[in-house]
Amino acid sequence: MNLARDHRVKHFPIVQDGEIVGIVTDRDLRSATTHPAIYSLLLDLLASLDGGTAEQIMVKEVITVTPETSLEEAAKVMRSRAISCLPVVGGGRLVGILTLSDLVSTAFDSHAD
Repeated sequence: MNLARDHRVKHFPIVQDGEIVGIVTDRDLRSATTHPAIYSLLLDLLASLDGGTAEQIMVKEVITVTPETSLEEAAKVMRSRAISCLPVVGGGRLVGILTLSDLVSTAFDSHAD
């Protein structure tokens, strides 16, 4: 069973003592290996980690937004930085993650009415 693929998980915030210290994305994992089988194994492993570390491949300078950031501003940040997710940090703690898929779904939902 491929947990990450089955649940469409593509972004893994790395949290230490409640604070975000890095992020690993599916793009990072693809860069770490070119073999599809290894990539799938890495996704499963990362999705099931409980106390392990992803420090060797995580991005340490994480671009974040606050819960008050507008969706328009978040989309601009994603576009200008060529990223597909933004961890949401409030009070110095990770409170969520906003993905490109979230923005697309919201845009389509708002235009469906």
